[in-house]
Amino acid sequence: MKLGIDLFQDWKDILKECLEKSGYNLSNIEEKDIPILYYNVKNRTIEEKHRAVNVSKEFKCPRELKKGWQFLKGHIESGQHLNAHLSRRTKKLNKKDTLLDNWGVHHFHLGEKMDGEFVKQGNPLVFAVVREHVFYAIGIFKHGDWAKQEIVEIIHNNWPYIIKDYKTEGVDGDSYSEQEIRNLNENGSNILIKAKDGIVYAPMGGGRSFSGYNAKATCFQIGTERLLSDIENQIKEQLKNSEYDFKIKAKLSILNDRYTVAFSSHDPDFNISIPNLDIHENIMSV
Repeated sequence: MKLGIDLFQDWKDILKECLEKSGYNLSNIEEKDIPILYYNVKNRTIEEKHRAVNVSKEFKCPRELKKGWQFLKGHIESGQHLNAHLSRRTKKLNKKDTLLDNWGVHHFHLGEKMDGEFVKQGNPLVFAVVREHVFYAIGIFKHGDWAKQEIVEIIHNNWPYIIKDYKTEGVDGDSYSEQEIRNLNENGSNILIKAKDGIVYAPMGGGRSFSGYNAKATCFQIGTERLLSDIENQIKEQLKNSEYDFKIKAKLSILNDRYTVAFSSHDPDFNISIPNLDIHENIMSV
């Protein structure tokens, strides 16, 4: 029996197809970077879903911005496409987002009307943490205010439960000036932020890896590669004593929106079942 299998390559091909269908140009992208760039896109993309708006105590909306805020708020509560309020640069595949990668915070433009597929862009912006059912509005900031420690302080003061998993024990953090945070970010450093009451947080957005992309993207790539390698070994183990004398091909694919491994051969009577391989749940949980 000859087995043709390369599940990791199949996975990269699937991600590439997904990105191309979404309108991204991959002509100048190295294949090895596709999983990281795919994660980058998914991380900054917001699923269309009805959400409640939870406003911080510090949130203040000037009169001249109220129409823009109500326009955004209406889209949030009605479950419309919030990606239209993001930066136009999200259309660039390798665009990095310091605010999102460091602190898990999106920024939304307060335009009052649409300009193509995005709202009219410009200052100022609403900074928010977006969860499945809640939009946590932190405050209104200027474009470029990505390094204000105040952002983390407001989240900590209003909704510490949404960032509790990033609390660090037995580790000292520090208070940084805005310029110091900018400098550290430019050097690719991940920093621990200390709130005024002494609670220390690791980067709530995952932080950056040496590549400059979100560290979770690197874990996503490495973790999935290891998982698919383990699955390949399980398949090979199941087939190693097979009496089939023809080539069998195993391929990772998506069927009914779920990852699955499909088997094929030139023998119409060939049939195989690999038990206990829930491919979709395993890959999606990496």
